[in-house]
Amino acid sequence: MPLKNKIPGIFIVLLVLSLWGEAFAAVDHIHFGSKNTPLEGLTITWQGNYSHCRIRWGYTTSYEQEKGAKIEGRIEFGDNKYYLFDYTFPALEPSKVIHYSFQEYNAIYDCWSYTSEWTRDYTFQTSADVKSERFTFIAGGDSRGENCWLQMEGWQTVAEALKNTNADFYLYMGDLVIQGGDKQMWNTWYEAGRNFLSQKLVYFSAGNHETYGDPELYNYINQFVLPENGNFTELYYSFEWGNAVFINLDTNYDPSKEKGQADIQEQNQWLKNQLIKYRGLGTKNYKEWVIVAFHKPLFTIDKHMGEMTGEKDCNTKPCYDFTRTWWIDLFDKYGVDVILNGHTHLYMRSAPILLKGTGPSGKDITFNDKGLPSTPVKKVKYGNKKGQGRLQVVTGGYGVHLLTEDKLKYKGQWYIAKDEQGNDIYRLDFHYCEFRVAGNVLDMTVKRIPDNKIIDQVTIKH
Repeated sequence: MPLKNKIPGIFIVLLVLSLWGEAFAAVDHIHFGSKNTPLEGLTITWQGNYSHCRIRWGYTTSYEQEKGAKIEGRIEFGDNKYYLFDYTFPALEPSKVIHYSFQEYNAIYDCWSYTSEWTRDYTFQTSADVKSERFTFIAGGDSRGENCWLQMEGWQTVAEALKNTNADFYLYMGDLVIQGGDKQMWNTWYEAGRNFLSQKLVYFSAGNHETYGDPELYNYINQFVLPENGNFTELYYSFEWGNAVFINLDTNYDPSKEKGQADIQEQNQWLKNQLIKYRGLGTKNYKEWVIVAFHKPLFTIDKHMGEMTGEKDCNTKPCYDFTRTWWIDLFDKYGVDVILNGHTHLYMRSAPILLKGTGPSGKDITFNDKGLPSTPVKKVKYGNKKGQGRLQVVTGGYGVHLLTEDKLKYKGQWYIAKDEQGNDIYRLDFHYCEFRVAGNVLDMTVKRIPDNKIIDQVTIKH
């Protein structure tokens, strides 16, 4: 038979093989967020090749809660071929294992995948009862590579360690990737962290690197489902758990522009209202623990010291310095318990920080033009009562290149906690911070990765 007569048959075979491959197009980038608490508003997000997808789930492999909800996707990164999907679960039972799987849909051919195959079974452990005053959360940040997307080995090591932890939820203080506008970098981040992300609920704070190539944080906002109680933005928000409230803030702003100043003033007022709500005089919403998370630290040990407290070079006057005039004062006034940050690539614990009335002659601590604070003459303890100080934790060790000793230009500063020998408490290791709350007691244990060796511990009791 002449070759030209075989071409249609060959074409059909190739077409079938092609369509067969499409039937198994990968569901990827699976991760969990929440519009509210871990049990109310839990949302799973994933990436697919087609415009529609189905999800089924249940507390058993029978998927008895949902047999196949059809979800319409949205474009992920501008004009590309990938779609993102969200599914928000109804109110969930605490401390249960969820089973879930997906099926892709090709709208072009108007059929569920050609073999009607579902993906493998995935599992997710729901949190304890959110009304409980006993719970565990883990905090950390900074996983970005250094050269494009090729250096995610550190993040993979950290993610595999986190996969084996057992917390009710996780706080992630930004700098996930080196360039938030680069699709391939996100792909590599998801791939390296897939075993952790597909099983754990994470509340994110945006880092400065998420703005690189994406100054409006479109990709960050589009990918993650977070509470929207911060003036209808997911860049700052809060959520409650039992006797605690968690407040996430945004440190990506440009004070040299009027819009930047307006945005931060809006966030500041929201923050003040939150603190009044939970710690204001006579409030009915009082929370035993107020924990605040954001990317850039107020106090740190390397070149980043002063970024949040130094004078800003503003084109418009007055320059709205939000940390001096608002955040630090508010944290002291309302007795914020714990402040969690990333940005500096190490672990560092602060001494109890109280700027109000701890300077000479009972004056407040002040900052010089480089953002360095004056030295207090009065030492205080960790706590939320009048005359007690904040615990600030810099936890930037989720896989990024770590700092070296020669980069620590502010060693010995008073605001760094000291061990029994008088040495600064910091560690140049990959790590995570595990917090256990039991009523009026909060324990923090910092564990090195990958060997889980304890490198720091502290307890606060009200």
